[in-house]
Amino acid sequence: MSTARTSPDLAEPLDEAPGLRISGKVFVIAFLPAVVTIVILFSAIASIGVTPQQRNYAQANLVNALTQLRNERYDRAIELLDRALAANPRLNSAYGWRGEAYLALGEPKRAIRDFSTAITRESDVAVNLGGRGAAGVEAKLYSEAITDLRGAIARLEKRDPESLILRGPTDAGPDPLRRSIPQLEALLAVAINVSQTSTPEADQSP
Repeated sequence: MSTARTSPDLAEPLDEAPGLRISGKVFVIAFLPAVVTIVILFSAIASIGVTPQQRNYAQANLVNALTQLRNERYDRAIELLDRALAANPRLNSAYGWRGEAYLALGEPKRAIRDFSTAITRESDVAVNLGGRGAAGVEAKLYSEAITDLRGAIARLEKRDPESLILRGPTDAGPDPLRRSIPQLEALLAVAINVSQTSTPEADQSP
């Protein structure tokens, strides 16, 4: 099934790709066309009050940004997500994806801000808690990361405990572009271990 599209002001095709690696780690993630459909539906609901032209333009840039994320073109993805949010600030899922791009570029504090916005706006709280937890580990904010990762795991277990827990450490998460429970548990173990052996100065607020 093809989801090829082109942003209104871009010539880049949105062809499907087999996978995505988030933040240069072992999060090898499968991409499913259904995710784009789900993103479009939720974004449309969240965009009431924005003109149809703005919604369409923002959505096209968001979909294009997902392609750039799959291709590990994180700077480009951020540019597209910036455009999407400028056109439609209510496109709440874009904040989480921009957080992933910032995290992949080694900017965890920027990532934390975007994940926090997505969480505050109740945009897929479970996966964005996981993203903020991962960013917290990168930023050495271990106590905050532990809280976020535990929260993400608890929420994900309530969705579909059996299928999620049985996933391998590199399998796709409940959202096929995000982290699975084993991945979150591995990050949580790192955060707990380091927090128990680090000095208080290592765990600083942003």
